[in-house]
Amino acid sequence: MKNKKQLTAILAMAIVLAIAATGCNKGSKADGKTADSGGKTAESGNTTGDDTVSGTTAGSSGWIAVKDSTFGASRVSAIAWGKDKFVAAGQEGKMAVSPDGVTWTAVADSTFGASYIGEIAWGNGRFVAVGAEGKMAASADGTTWAAVADSTFDFSVQSIAFGSGRFIAAGDYNKLAASTDGTTWTAVDAGETFGFNDSINQIAWGNNRFVAVGTGGKMAASTDGANWTDVEVSEIFGRGTEVSIFTIIHGNNRFFAAGAEDLGAPAKTATSTNGAAWTEVDFSSVFGTGSINAIAWGNNMFVAVGDGIMAASTDGTNWTAVPDSTFGASSIHAIAFGNGKFVAVGAEGKMAYSTTGK
Repeated sequence: MKNKKQLTAILAMAIVLAIAATGCNKGSKADGKTADSGGKTAESGNTTGDDTVSGTTAGSSGWIAVKDSTFGASRVSAIAWGKDKFVAAGQEGKMAVSPDGVTWTAVADSTFGASYIGEIAWGNGRFVAVGAEGKMAASADGTTWAAVADSTFDFSVQSIAFGSGRFIAAGDYNKLAASTDGTTWTAVDAGETFGFNDSINQIAWGNNRFVAVGTGGKMAASTDGANWTDVEVSEIFGRGTEVSIFTIIHGNNRFFAAGAEDLGAPAKTATSTNGAAWTEVDFSSVFGTGSINAIAWGNNMFVAVGDGIMAASTDGTNWTAVPDSTFGASSIHAIAFGNGKFVAVGAEGKMAYSTTGK
């Protein structure tokens, strides 16, 4: 009997201690959330409590999701850094600005109405945004925008880049145009480098030249944006109606271009120091059959993004998958580096930032 009473007392005491311990754990978790509310812990890539911080949600890698991008469920397709701020844009003419990639403010009027905004560039003291229906707009601060009266484009403007004191814009049906101020544009004849039915998907400036890529596996280069020369890359990307080179960037003294032979085929990627001679880079172990939508360079790191996939590389040759970009299976459309951070944007209004890129 005595032993039974002692056992009962021990069990009672264990229950009391367990309840007390549970209460302490809840208190610690709540304290962790309060401590994170300042956002400083989030920016360092470290979190406590339930990994939720003010305006952000941390993933298991160095990436942190932005809680309110101001885009709602609309796709964010473009992002650029300039004049100490990020500017992002996408569907329904939506646009937002941020000094740090963490806290975003919606732009009241992008001048695009409900039209899609595809890309933004910074140069010569202003941002220039391009998109559907040949629309363009320019802004000195990223917040107040003025529509371009005549972009010279009748159809969608897919890309814009700045280099050598001028903007070069490109789009559907082999269309190119140049401008020094982003407001007054002059049509450029690309000659036979791109066929009439080809779309020029993206342009990059580096090593004193523009390089443009597009459908049909086409690539062309120009030192002045006016005279273009075909670049032969068919041995890497192929050529034909099913082939498309989606993106090109310049970083760390080299160009990167990415595309695919057809839907469902492994992504094709190549690099070049001069924009003329290209070498294939194998991304298949990381991206598989997923497309590579954009690549950025910053903080001694390349970061590539695509359909629910992100990868990082210090040399551009050896790539490692990022374990948690915070986008889940959603497509990531664009990425930029500025103010010590990478900021990636994509489907469903999603955004995330990282100081390391991995």
